[in-house]
Amino acid sequence: MSATICVRPQKQAAYNTSKGAIQMLAKSLATEWGPRGLRVNSLSPGYMKTDLIKGLLENEGKELVGSWEKDIPMGRMAEPHELRGTIVWMASGASSYLNGSDVIVDGGYTAW
Repeated sequence: MSATICVRPQKQAAYNTSKGAIQMLAKSLATEWGPRGLRVNSLSPGYMKTDLIKGLLENEGKELVGSWEKDIPMGRMAEPHELRGTIVWMASGASSYLNGSDVIVDGGYTAW
């Protein structure tokens, strides 16, 4: 989601920029490879309880989680397994016309 919005409260200009570049790379490849029948899309997850985040939270504390979760309409961070359905759908024939899209799975965080 950091390719689409600037998250808060942490400052992360370099991180957001890198995510935006990846998103544009996917769109560019979609236009170049689409005529060959290849689809390219990107997936932008929201705050997830990954091992990386768990390590960060050990150092930063629960107040950071609280500040994130108050801005997520679903009121919680996601578990990594919650991306499975979206990934399977994106890779399947059910999304055969999906090309050059970014699918955001963030519990509604970017809806504000």
